[in-house]
Amino acid sequence: MNKSLVRTILIFVAISSVFGSNFIEIKKAKATDTSSSAYLNTQAYNNLVSDDNFISTNAMSEAQIQDFLVSKGSFLKSYSEGGRSAARIIWDAAHGNTVDSRGSLMGIVVDESTGTINPMAILITLQKEQSLITSTSNPGSAILNKAMGYGCAEGTNCNSAYAGFAKQIDWGAWQLRYNFHRAETARTWATNYKIGQTTTVTNTTGYPHYPPATSTVTFTNRATASLYRYTPHAFNGNYNFWKYFYQWFIDAGWYIPPPGSGGTPAPVTMSTYASSLVIGTTCSMSVNPVPIGTTVYNVPCPGGGYQRITIIRHKQADINGDTKVNLLDLSIFAANWDKTKPSVQLANLNPDVDEKVDLLDLSILAANWNN
Repeated sequence: MNKSLVRTILIFVAISSVFGSNFIEIKKAKATDTSSSAYLNTQAYNNLVSDDNFISTNAMSEAQIQDFLVSKGSFLKSYSEGGRSAARIIWDAAHGNTVDSRGSLMGIVVDESTGTINPMAILITLQKEQSLITSTSNPGSAILNKAMGYGCAEGTNCNSAYAGFAKQIDWGAWQLRYNFHRAETARTWATNYKIGQTTTVTNTTGYPHYPPATSTVTFTNRATASLYRYTPHAFNGNYNFWKYFYQWFIDAGWYIPPPGSGGTPAPVTMSTYASSLVIGTTCSMSVNPVPIGTTVYNVPCPGGGYQRITIIRHKQADINGDTKVNLLDLSIFAANWDKTKPSVQLANLNPDVDEKVDLLDLSILAANWNN
């Protein structure tokens, strides 16, 4: 950098104390309204979860399942059976590790390459059936033996052939995926549980805010048809599934793959000075204001699913993101002086005006010096 530029920079720095700091209000994203009235008003009962989300087996790793159980203080965080932790049992079932022969017998191939269902669906089913996620103490074998409610017809005893925590997870996960498959392909599959079907389901009595005795539901996708085939009630069962899916995972910031992603793509990260943004194209949302610092957004995609994007917003002239405007930023700025589309993008302090690092940017740096 030449001496005249150094002198110019020092002059601007010397006069910078007359400028004040600018701050932006930090607002938390509003959580999804998961009230029973919102469930009804938005007709969420017709589309409980997207198909892609329902069968996204890689949405959670075994370690993430374990961390989730710990975060809820669940008894299951320390539970094991047959040498496998509860987290491992859930992960195995989600990936179809124990259901191949059953899949073949029932006319559907479910193997490790296709997996079974999203581990989140298993966790939610454990909660809506027996409250096992929020149970902090051992509920006893009677509850564990019917953990997923599999083989337990309403008003009758459970079939002892499916008793046991691991068996319940295994068979319950398989049934949900089997329902999902048959909802589209079977001509005579339980006529009222096919995709596009409109049917009337009964509701559990005694619900505090709603319901009527019955609800008319249209299964807009296979996942919704599968869940109603498993639990034929808009309230409480499928309302609880929908509610926990948003409360525990979407609003809590868990990554949910967008439709058709076929797995877990790398998250997107961008740095900016901008106070308002429109994020994404296919999956998109508007953010205004963008808080200074690092914020993770779950950007909704058409048809369901979320793309996770991390926005790192710097205050003006803080090129390296350490919350200060000082000699470290000046050195980066100097290294990119007079460059168009600089190698360090944030060295261009006025990208909305031009693409060059010049005196206009220098004036911004000086105005924010030591702030």
